[in-house]
Amino acid sequence: MMKSKEEHSMELYHYFEGKPICMLVTQHCVADKHLHRETEMVFLLKGELEVRVENRLFHIQEGELLSICENTLHQYGVMNSDTQIVKIKCMREWMMPSFMEQAESEAYHHLYSQSFLLRRDEVVYRIAKEMLNYSEESYVEYFYLSRLIELTAHILQHSETIKETSPVNFENARYMDEALKYLQKNCYQQLTLRMLAEHIGLTECYCSKYIKKNTGISFVQYLNAIRVNNAQRLLMYTDYNITEIAQRCGFSSIQTFNRVFKLQAGCTPRDYRTPNHRGHALACSSSCCSI
Repeated sequence: MMKSKEEHSMELYHYFEGKPICMLVTQHCVADKHLHRETEMVFLLKGELEVRVENRLFHIQEGELLSICENTLHQYGVMNSDTQIVKIKCMREWMMPSFMEQAESEAYHHLYSQSFLLRRDEVVYRIAKEMLNYSEESYVEYFYLSRLIELTAHILQHSETIKETSPVNFENARYMDEALKYLQKNCYQQLTLRMLAEHIGLTECYCSKYIKKNTGISFVQYLNAIRVNNAQRLLMYTDYNITEIAQRCGFSSIQTFNRVFKLQAGCTPRDYRTPNHRGHALACSSSCCSI
């Protein structure tokens, strides 16, 4: 039986979802407000950068690393032309070995249940550079994971490297993961606020206020952000044409897709797929990035 476009798009998403990635980010790749299920680390290789994580503004200096908790709305500030960012992403559970002692496990979860900024540190710098410069095509995910586990151990052993922290509030964490999973699974079809509210057990009115309070954007904007993130995956890693991608990601028309995509990503889908942009991303990463 032939699979539907929605089923095939979901297969592509799940193939890419959560795989550890490392890539050099340019101005062309920086999206508007967005969130995802992975932990995202931003290492500043050159220049300065501001990143707003929920209501907290982090000022990142050259050589510092910001770790952004999963399901947390964040937005990059304006980048100068010489700014260079190494973006690292991975599912939190991938970095925790099953044999960890309870105290170690609790320390690990406490660390990654918040967003935090690290001071400039030689070990952190080395790990980020090694991940960025890794050139082997095979077992790249294993290499990334080994470096992320090393990074985590270093942070836990040297708490003085943590410069600032920003805890995630309990209400945010309570429903956001379930909401994001549901929307990601079903965003290729027509969705309503009522459908989401019924799924996570809230009234439609409260669900609307909850999404707005905890993300800073409306339900429709939240859903569109997920759809644009999926479209970025397909633009970068498949040869589907623009119209096909719009349909596969749940947009009702190519006009709506172009408008929403440009609003979030800062450029049109066609510009996002320029050969230089796509080739650079593929050279820096063997798996997909929800930018």
